[in-house]
Amino acid sequence: MAHSMHPISFWLYLIPDNISSIRLQGIRNKIIYDDGTINFPLHLTISNVASIQPQLYSELLNLNISSLNNLNFKLRTNFKNYFNSVSYIPVEKKIFNEKIYSIFKKLNIEYSRKNDPHVSLYYGECNYDQNQSIKERNIQISFNKISIAFVDEKKEIWKLI
Repeated sequence: MAHSMHPISFWLYLIPDNISSIRLQGIRNKIIYDDGTINFPLHLTISNVASIQPQLYSELLNLNISSLNNLNFKLRTNFKNYFNSVSYIPVEKKIFNEKIYSIFKKLNIEYSRKNDPHVSLYYGECNYDQNQSIKERNIQISFNKISIAFVDEKKEIWKLI
């Protein structure tokens, strides 16, 4: 992949529920081909986590994310950047961001991805024609879990904790 990589770090992810994950994985399977692309966990990144304190995990378990069900997302393909990507972005970004703020404000966690919330399916080389065949332009996604993820992009590791 020809793009910048994050340093080894921990991240806070929203994880799609089982029905959304199956639907997203099915779409992903249509566009991934053997070019070395990593099948990273499906997620929406909330923020980088500077340090993991013992109370953070229990606080995350106690958060109510029921407002993150049946949210409308639309397909975004990007073939003009320094790398190609296929992702789903909230149709109503402002409303989506307000929901995220209301959930995470109690923990003093900065929502660092507010300018570009998205669920990535793919990064890397992919031809444009292949993605024209994606019929699922608009979908609903529900999230039912918050996870801390360990990420080492150089070693191609995305591990949910």
